[in-house]
Amino acid sequence: MSDKTPTEPNRQFNEQLVPRSATDFARTIPYWFLAIVGLIYASGFVVVMIHLGTYGIRDVGGELWKARDIHIGVLAFVFPTTIVATASYMVLLPILRIVGLMPAGNSGRPHVRRLTTGLILLPMELAFYCFAMLHRAGLAEPHMALSLMLFVGFLGPVVSLRLDPLESQPSKSRKRRLAFAIRLASAAWVWVWSGYVLWTYWKLLAEIATDRYRILLYLLLLFAICGSLYLAYLRYGSGHETGVWLLTAPLVGLIYYLTLMGFQRSFFSYIPASRGGGDYTVAPTVCIQLNNQGSPTSTALDKFLQKTSPQLLIDESSMMLFVADARENGGPCEWRKNPHNRPIVWAIGRERIAAIQYEIPDPNLPDPCSQKASKPKTQSGGGREGGSRFAQVCDFLTRVLKAVTGDE
Repeated sequence: MSDKTPTEPNRQFNEQLVPRSATDFARTIPYWFLAIVGLIYASGFVVVMIHLGTYGIRDVGGELWKARDIHIGVLAFVFPTTIVATASYMVLLPILRIVGLMPAGNSGRPHVRRLTTGLILLPMELAFYCFAMLHRAGLAEPHMALSLMLFVGFLGPVVSLRLDPLESQPSKSRKRRLAFAIRLASAAWVWVWSGYVLWTYWKLLAEIATDRYRILLYLLLLFAICGSLYLAYLRYGSGHETGVWLLTAPLVGLIYYLTLMGFQRSFFSYIPASRGGGDYTVAPTVCIQLNNQGSPTSTALDKFLQKTSPQLLIDESSMMLFVADARENGGPCEWRKNPHNRPIVWAIGRERIAAIQYEIPDPNLPDPCSQKASKPKTQSGGGREGGSRFAQVCDFLTRVLKAVTGDE
């Protein structure tokens, strides 16, 4: 009796942590939901804060729960974690067990099924991730390819599961061979269309891959997080889970912060600004007219607004507008390549602004970064066609507002 006494409190504590029924598990769903949403928002906030800090913008905490932070958090946390988990659990582990590097259990058949399913899901996740992260106006729309991938990628495993249920006994029946052939055909179909989607963004992916060190470090850190959580999960229920989680959580948190920094230095700079990213090659331009109320503006700001018309919109909030000259330091095409190559950013309070005119980039124009470097840039607004016309409209609007306010 004395030998069991020290272990009984731990056993009772462990039984309280583990849900005993579906009702107990359902009660914990709101807490998990709030924790995941908070982690997604914190991830996006950290990435955006680090990025804007490279432009000298520090005042980014005035507004909470911005949709931009949620969207970037999904791209930085949900998609990469899903892809790495699929590659690890449904591709890498089955291969290791099939070749004999890890124990395969009683039968290797479930691992083959898991591997073929992983070969279907992995290219689908990569294609959808590239579409959600890199797509912009001017590129071919891969909607048909994504729809065909999604249809076949989900229909194939469902049909094969009906032919070869999980609870069936191993045998060499005709239905089992047919189910295996359907999974292989579905995987081949998905890989072909995912290759087409990836080819759509090949130039951007090749430019991102030039920084091999940061990309490799980012992927290794993601695998390290999934590996740490998986090892901690294997220890769950052994009587030492509390100590395992306490030791794992700080390590995972530190590694995760490094992954966010790697994401900001690599992928985030190529996400279009229209989707909340840091690629300003497709960012809108603005024409700003200041009012006469409040304190007078500086001479440098007046010269900047007169010399640079229109201005490139870097960021905006309910209180401030951050703009820059799209022709400075090589333009947005060079800004996204080098985090140390940044323009001078001007912060203008909205109380000093009388009117703002926005211009969205023309989706029919070619990518400005794909044009030849020898081509002269005779237009303001980063060398975009139509920029001179928008500058004329800005000048006309400026003269009208000055006439209305009595400056002329």
